[in-house]
Amino acid sequence: MQEINIAEVFKNIKKHRGEKFAKILREAELLDVPNIEHILEFARMEDLEKLIPIIRSKCKIMSVSRYNTDKNPLDLLHEAGYDAFVVETEKQKNSIKKYYRFGEELCTFRDPERHKNFYMIHAVKRGADKIKPSPTPKREDEYGTSVISIQIAKGGGFISIKNRYNHTVNNPDATFGNNPDNIIPGLTNSLRKFFDVEFNVSMVEMPDDYVWVNDQLVWYDFEQDNIYFGDDYYFTGSTITRLNKAYEIMFDGIIYNAKNKTITSPIKNNPTVTVFAEAFDGKKVTRSYDKTTNRTVLTTSDGNRIVVSGGQIIELSLPNVQEIGDNFLLYNDYLTSINLPNVKKIGDKFLFYNKSLTSINLPNVKKIGESFLEHNRVLTSINLPNVEYIASDFLGNNRAMKSIDLPNVKKIGYYFLASNDVLTSIDLPNVEYIGGHFLEDNHVLKSIDVPNVKEIGDNFLEHNHALKSIDLLNIKEIGDYVLSDNEGLTSINLPNVKRIGDSFLANNEGLTSVNLPNVEYIGDHFLVHNHALKSIDLPNVKEIRESFLLYNKGLTSVNLPNFEYIGWYFLGYNRGALKSINLPKKYDWLVKALLSKNNSKTQRLKNAVKKVLKKIIPETQNETVSDNGR
Repeated sequence: MQEINIAEVFKNIKKHRGEKFAKILREAELLDVPNIEHILEFARMEDLEKLIPIIRSKCKIMSVSRYNTDKNPLDLLHEAGYDAFVVETEKQKNSIKKYYRFGEELCTFRDPERHKNFYMIHAVKRGADKIKPSPTPKREDEYGTSVISIQIAKGGGFISIKNRYNHTVNNPDATFGNNPDNIIPGLTNSLRKFFDVEFNVSMVEMPDDYVWVNDQLVWYDFEQDNIYFGDDYYFTGSTITRLNKAYEIMFDGIIYNAKNKTITSPIKNNPTVTVFAEAFDGKKVTRSYDKTTNRTVLTTSDGNRIVVSGGQIIELSLPNVQEIGDNFLLYNDYLTSINLPNVKKIGDKFLFYNKSLTSINLPNVKKIGESFLEHNRVLTSINLPNVEYIASDFLGNNRAMKSIDLPNVKKIGYYFLASNDVLTSIDLPNVEYIGGHFLEDNHVLKSIDVPNVKEIGDNFLEHNHALKSIDLLNIKEIGDYVLSDNEGLTSINLPNVKRIGDSFLANNEGLTSVNLPNVEYIGDHFLVHNHALKSIDLPNVKEIRESFLLYNKGLTSVNLPNFEYIGWYFLGYNRGALKSINLPKKYDWLVKALLSKNNSKTQRLKNAVKKVLKKIIPETQNETVSDNGR
């Protein structure tokens, strides 16, 4: 082996990467590693010290980290608790999609060539369908590792282990540090033998946003559709493509070619290209660069402007664009300013992972798709005066929005502003339809006025502890878990509702007034654990399911003059305060039983109650009547 001239290596690295970069490698005694310049060609200065143990592990003590085994990968994964299979068809590739939540599906599922270019093994932990995501997700937690996809480039050099959380956690494509031995010892060499392919691993945990590509440590900013993007390069599998800095600039997976005046993207069918192509293709573009801020500015003669730093757009103005498709700037973290004054329609996942935008003005937009700015936690101001339709997951996980005014919105999808901790004011004067989980887990909203709403979904305003009162004058049907766990709610007015699902106002301990004059059907667990309500009048109710007003110790008066069916646990654990119960005359003996203070000792009355309940409750529910007031 040829002896390495450490002094010459130091000199070359100092010339190309700077003196500090070279000194760190010298102090770490890594200048004698063969091809160290090549290994770190795509590494960033700020990450160098974190990469030192990776290089040591891979290049200096590599033999220590190897495990030998004669078992094949599927057997080893079985020992690790997984049911695993080799992917050979499109159907097999997408067969695990059912385990992934919306917004976390692997790009693999959308890539029809993936299983042709990569060796793939899908592994599903036994019982994965019962493992729930954590409220504080971590890449290697039980949920994240319960469904994984091991993918190795058929040309060698690149391995990725995909996570069930996908983009909800950092570096989801490097689960277990992209070292199969971290799943179960021996899996790395087993995979090498099984597929007859070579790839790099390290026994030391890889820093976020780094992978081995062939024999190089490569940093990437984000991944989309299995393509990884750096500042001025991108790679897929084992192929790294560098831009020509003389005339090419890349931002958010989009490449502007100043020589050809074109906008392109290595991402197939990238809908964002259409937007930028409309704004920039074939037009005269002024390009400037500020060394102080490391920002590049592209400006067209008709007013379009992009400010780029580190491969991502930080400012954007597209004054003439009228429609934006799906996944627009999906992985842009750093956009702080956006101007779209004439856009009228926005597709799904608009600025999905943006974490820096504090305000947005969309004065003419009328329709917004799913997951609009879903993971932005700093947005404090939004102007949507003309929006009429908003799809699901609008501004989900937004922690800074204090008020919102949507004067013309008529239809809202699921999870509207769910998990918004600071929202105190909202105006929706014309909304007619609201999907499930509306404003779920919003703990400080005290009032809401939706005078024209006609339909609401399940889990409406669930876990809103500060809400005091609400009128839903036009609602005729209510789903499950509506307004449950609303400890501050004291009154509710539903004059036209006819049907109520399960767990309506469950665990609402402050409610003192309920107006339901026309309700005919009530599901399970109606107003359970409500200790402040003293009386309830349901003049038209005909059917009541299980656990009606269970554990309501303050209830003194109940009026149900027309009921025909009652489920188990009717008024259970309420005898202490009950003084008046109005039921149809034929159920007088049930009233006596419910009001009796010592009916447990009166066998004749117990038998009478049992006889009555057998008539009221279907024979399939043949439980024994207890003394708790069912």
